[in-house]
Amino acid sequence: MALNNMGVKDVSGVEVVESPPLVSRADPHNLPFFNKVFDFGFSPYLERALFPARYVGEMERTVRDGGACVVAVEACGGEDVEEVVKLFKKSKLLEVKNVTLGGERRTNIVMQVVSDLRTLNSIIHWNYDPSSSSYDIAFRKSVNEQRRWLAWAINPTSTGMVGSQAFVALQRSDGTLEAYTSPINSYGTTLMKGDLSFRVHDISAENINGQVIIFAKFELPINGTNIVNHVWQEGAP
Repeated sequence: MALNNMGVKDVSGVEVVESPPLVSRADPHNLPFFNKVFDFGFSPYLERALFPARYVGEMERTVRDGGACVVAVEACGGEDVEEVVKLFKKSKLLEVKNVTLGGERRTNIVMQVVSDLRTLNSIIHWNYDPSSSSYDIAFRKSVNEQRRWLAWAINPTSTGMVGSQAFVALQRSDGTLEAYTSPINSYGTTLMKGDLSFRVHDISAENINGQVIIFAKFELPINGTNIVNHVWQEGAP
């Protein structure tokens, strides 16, 4: 039976695949130990897992960043959903939906795996819409008051800093944030404002409880690869 017919739908541009069934046993030792090779993981019986936290951890381990983990549990309400969501340490909640699986009422909890950028203790959240080749990103980091700017960038043509197309959050003297784009053409860049090599629909920045968050929506040209090179940095002017 196709996953779509089981009440599992395509979420956030993630390709739904039917095989292999990522999670089929209660014992986490029976899970495939593949490191981030799937776009989608589905577990119909999380409550049967002997060690639910480890079980969920292996699901997250096998799903690529930006991919989806779906667990179907006994039909439940908000508090029970929250308990399941807490098991996911590397994912954010996308959707909760009541469905019927095998004649039983179940609750599907859809989680999206999020990249943890260990350098600079930063985190990026992102979604991709394949119909428009557009990305929505939120790049966040706890900031030191002495550091006045934060930047996250994509390099469409290489893996280094030069050629990167940057989204910048600059702290003004009055403490407010200014968000803008800056193409990086040399190692001596001063992060001057400028248009990027691809279309940017929106950019903004917020400081929430000491964390600076850069929000952006943009398009990338289709170049025949599923690899996106990105860099990030912070500093003072």
